[in-house]
Amino acid sequence: MNWKHRRHRETMKLTRGQKNIIERAAKREDPPHLVFLTKIFIQASLPHKDPGNEEHWVRTNGHFSLRISPGEMTVGTETIRLGIPYGTFARLLLMWIVTESLQTKSRTVFMGKSLRRFLAHLGIAATGGVNGSITRLKDQLLRLIHCRLALEHNTETSLTGVQFYLVEQKSLTWIENLNVLSLTENMLELNEKFYEYITSSAVPLDFEVIKAIKQSSFAIDIYVWLTYRMSSLREKQFISWRLLAKQMGSDYGDLKNFKKKFSQHLKTIQVAYPELKVFIETGGLKLYPSPTHIKKKEVGA
Repeated sequence: MNWKHRRHRETMKLTRGQKNIIERAAKREDPPHLVFLTKIFIQASLPHKDPGNEEHWVRTNGHFSLRISPGEMTVGTETIRLGIPYGTFARLLLMWIVTESLQTKSRTVFMGKSLRRFLAHLGIAATGGVNGSITRLKDQLLRLIHCRLALEHNTETSLTGVQFYLVEQKSLTWIENLNVLSLTENMLELNEKFYEYITSSAVPLDFEVIKAIKQSSFAIDIYVWLTYRMSSLREKQFISWRLLAKQMGSDYGDLKNFKKKFSQHLKTIQVAYPELKVFIETGGLKLYPSPTHIKKKEVGA
């Protein structure tokens, strides 16, 4: 069975909801609405769920490791431990920050005068309350701008790495009233090392696909990773579930559950990215060279 017939058989197993959501995203703009993410968050992704009160969060990819340490901030006399960034909101914020910095060619990014309008840029409806989108956005933004990253490439014979905060300076005013704007724009000044990664290793992504799968941070990670891998894959490659889980899903309990979740999301992504030649094999995933989802001419458009 060739890959096209196999892909057709696998696509037919999609639920109606998956088809409807991704078919809308597959109607791409010309040129597509692009967003960008640095390679460091593709090689090793953020947590999908709240890790809780952890001292560090570590993801590995071969000899490369990403370690995130939660930050703190002081309000009045109280010092608040903020936790580690996780989930969809953290990923969307990172994409916005990277894209804005790249397009303006500046370490300083402006988020506007209204959180509600900013949420609209992310494709999210503004809702209030403890579990509303405004509260969740604030929480993840504070976690991101205060956490510390350590990127390391260590072997038995060499140790290399760098540590930094994503943001060096911030000016944020929380105005939630739809009819009232802050007098000044919310502003973030990025760390110079982070800005270097943005300018040297930004990966283009289709924002319509991201918006369509934003209910799952795991699905976002898979789409982002496959888009990045296919931009450089020259020969077929097998990757075990064990290695994939270390890179993007070590918080799923066991490999069986990780494989189940990964397989479900992969079906959805294959509809939005029909040229993708990726198949589930015994023990892992097999990747074949595929057309890139974002072509070079689209990036430069």
